[in-house]
Amino acid sequence: SKLFYLHEGQGWEKFLIYLFKKNNINRKIFGVIQSPVRFWDLKLFDKPNLNSINKLSLPFPHKLAINTYDGIKMLTEYGVDRSKLIEVEPLRYKKLEIKKENENLSRKFKILILGSFVQSITTELINSIDTNHNYNEVSYRFRSHPGNKIGNLKQPIYNDENYSIEVSISKSDLLIIAGDSSVAVESYLAQKNIIIFLGCGNLNYSPLRGNYGVKFAADKSELNKYIKTYLENRSEFKSSSLKKIYVDSYGNEKWEKLFNRIN
Repeated sequence: SKLFYLHEGQGWEKFLIYLFKKNNINRKIFGVIQSPVRFWDLKLFDKPNLNSINKLSLPFPHKLAINTYDGIKMLTEYGVDRSKLIEVEPLRYKKLEIKKENENLSRKFKILILGSFVQSITTELINSIDTNHNYNEVSYRFRSHPGNKIGNLKQPIYNDENYSIEVSISKSDLLIIAGDSSVAVESYLAQKNIIIFLGCGNLNYSPLRGNYGVKFAADKSELNKYIKTYLENRSEFKSSSLKKIYVDSYGNEKWEKLFNRIN
C-alpha cells in the first residue's frame, strides 16, 4: 500500500514516481531525505507548482519525509506545499554520549580526523595537518568515509580502530572533518569542538555553516592556526549555543505513525 524510496533528486526517481502513480492509483509513494538538506543541493528543490495538472510538470511523491527542521523550513520557503512534507526521526543518527574527559594536562589531546566521500579533499586535509610541532601529547586518529577508503597514512596519524564512529566521536577532544559530511551534525550535537576543512577554492556547503562553536578552515594555514588554538587553550564547546537540528521524538513514533496512517 506504500512505497518508500531515498529521495536524492536523481533522474530515475522521476520515472519511478510517474510509473508508480500511473499503475497504483490507490497507493502512496513517499520520498525519504535521509540527510540534512543542504541549501545548494538544487536536485532536492523541484518546481513549487507540485499540484499542477500540467502534463509537463515533474512527477513528485505524495509526501516527502524529512528529518531536520531546517530542511522543512528551506523547502517551505522555496514554495513546496507544507502539507506535502512530513517530519520524521533521523534513522542515521544515534544520540551520542556527551563525554568530557577529566581536565588533565598530562594526558594526550585526542584529535579525530574524519574523511569525506570525495577523495581529493580528504587527501588535501591529511596533507595539510602540520604534525611537526612540540605538542608531543597529541593523539591523531583518522577514520575514512565508508565510500572512500584511504590508506598509507603518514605518522603520527594512525587509522582509528574503534568499532563504531559513535565511540570515536565520544572519546575525542577535537574533530577535524573534511568537506560537507553529515557526520559533522552528530559531532556538533555531541558538543564536540569541530574544525571543518573546506579545502582551497571550495565553497562552504556544510550543514553547520553559521552555527556558533564550529570553525571553518579554507586552507592549510587556517587549519593549523585553529588546531594550535585548541591545543594551547584546551577550550571546550559552549553547550549554551547548541541548536536543534534533527526532529525530536521518542523512539521512532513519527515513523510508526507514517507507516500506519491510511492516507
